[in-house]
Amino acid sequence: MLSNILTMAQQHQIPFRIDPGNNLMVVKVVINNSFSRNFYWDTGASSITISESLFSAMVKSGDINKNDILGKTKCSIADGSIVDALVIQFKTLAVGTFVLNNIEALVLPGSNSSFLLGQSVFQKFGKIAVDYNTKMIVLETGSSTNNPQLAGLTEVRIIACSKQKQGEIKSIQKELSSGSVQITTISEEPNIPPQKAIDRIQGEYVVRYFDSNNFDQAKKISEILEKSVKGEVELENMLQFYDNPISNYVEIWIK
Repeated sequence: MLSNILTMAQQHQIPFRIDPGNNLMVVKVVINNSFSRNFYWDTGASSITISESLFSAMVKSGDINKNDILGKTKCSIADGSIVDALVIQFKTLAVGTFVLNNIEALVLPGSNSSFLLGQSVFQKFGKIAVDYNTKMIVLETGSSTNNPQLAGLTEVRIIACSKQKQGEIKSIQKELSSGSVQITTISEEPNIPPQKAIDRIQGEYVVRYFDSNNFDQAKKISEILEKSVKGEVELENMLQFYDNPISNYVEIWIK
């Protein structure tokens, strides 16, 4: 049975480069077979986003018409502010050898808004691996979604931002121990972090990962937390703040 599942898997390779300004991966994307742009491969983002200037160019060329405009929504951007965004639909979006059909995207205000590929793209794949030596992202469809056990993490560290929140650590440790992610060590930070570090935390519960290869595990941990805690759980990619990835390590911040 396992061999049948594995033979169904398809791999797609995507070359990338690192933007030295923010340490994020940059990949080439082709929209509607017409518009080629460089997008940030941002596993911390929830959606595909483009700028108003690209949207205007696509409307002008006829690549987007009124039937492709689905409505409006509000979304949170990198600085934590909430903005109004237009919801549109691309007929096709090609990333390397993989093509997505009829996929939604957000048009953010401003002509210089970042082009992002977020979780609405990543959830299409069973497995995502990043090879920093060859500068290649390997996407796999069809295998990991049939296997409930993810690859293991060396450590998950739980960090409470107050004495009161330290009381939640034991229950979170218990939930993680019975979850579908193999974790060698579930540790806790004994000290309250500096206020400057606490101020950077936007949500009530934040799962931070430091290697794009650990996105699947971090996402699964966030899903476990969403079922066991009452507050909002957010996922944050920390690789942009480090020169090198920290593999198999995840942090949970409780604010």
